[in-house]
Amino acid sequence: MQIQLATNQLYLPDYDGEKARCLDFITTFQDPKLKSDSIHGKLKYMIELQRVANRESTVINIELDDIKEFFSAARDASFVDRTLLNTARYVDLFS
Repeated sequence: MQIQLATNQLYLPDYDGEKARCLDFITTFQDPKLKSDSIHGKLKYMIELQRVANRESTVINIELDDIKEFFSAARDASFVDRTLLNTARYVDLFS
């Protein structure tokens, strides 16, 4: 990913917007391969969050392929690039 700036400009990412994108992903990503859950349907990460809330699990693994699928060109294709370039920050944003 290339960020073009004038020589006197400082790039400041919109982390509030990025956090909103993370929340949108977690709450709306559907996996058609999953068996439908009675509460969350096929919302993969909502099911995982429920497992954490029920103390059946302690972590949620977010798959990069799911992020790529969700943030296609129609949504925000560069979100994947930003995630790869600044993984530590995005782990924080998804937390």
